[in-house]
Amino acid sequence: MHKLVVCGASWMTAITGDNRHKHFTEIVAKKFDAEYLNLAHPGVDNVSICLQIEQALKENTDTIFIGVDDEYRVCVPNSDCKESTAFNWKNLSYHHPTIQSTEYHGKNGFFDSYGPMSLRDHDESLAKQPQVKTYLEQFYKNMVATQLVRQQVWMLSYWFDKIIERDIKLKIFAIDTNPIKVELLNDPKYAKFVVKENIPYDGWDNSSDNIYHTSNDHQAIVADKVVALLDK
Repeated sequence: MHKLVVCGASWMTAITGDNRHKHFTEIVAKKFDAEYLNLAHPGVDNVSICLQIEQALKENTDTIFIGVDDEYRVCVPNSDCKESTAFNWKNLSYHHPTIQSTEYHGKNGFFDSYGPMSLRDHDESLAKQPQVKTYLEQFYKNMVATQLVRQQVWMLSYWFDKIIERDIKLKIFAIDTNPIKVELLNDPKYAKFVVKENIPYDGWDNSSDNIYHTSNDHQAIVADKVVALLDK
């Protein structure tokens, strides 16, 4: 490993400040004395993660870690988006001030991600996106989840293939309850790249203020497990 690039949402997000270098992906990169770049951002959907992967492929990396997230999150243009705005990683809304990807990306953008948590947290920006609020409110009342999973497996697979074609080492992380993970594990082409163990998600800690939802002690344990996987 000479360079590790990380994609995903909150679980894969490395932060700044006192807890810099504590995320499991940072620890793994350090163990291999590898250059490190984190493109992940809390709350993003799988479309945004695909844009992260597209960017990762421009970064002269030999290893990519990807955290796949829930199928019901959605990426939509915000009120600042224009018809001429390009749909790319740089134009995603990266707004969190204490994460490493915002340092690299620059704050703000034109495409926001929303999920059921947006409703729970009374996200003020939803007032400007009533159609998104309706989608989120109706999601569980309509049997659309299976179709979304199929669509997103198809979409993610395109980018996984790009990684595999370039002979870049790939590790895919997802919580055990994620139906996309189930689909990938049932596909011989991709199953070998999926981390079967429920890491880092098995360390959920409601008392932790870390964006990545776990304690730093747990992150260290996860790092050791991932290093063991890479050494096989």
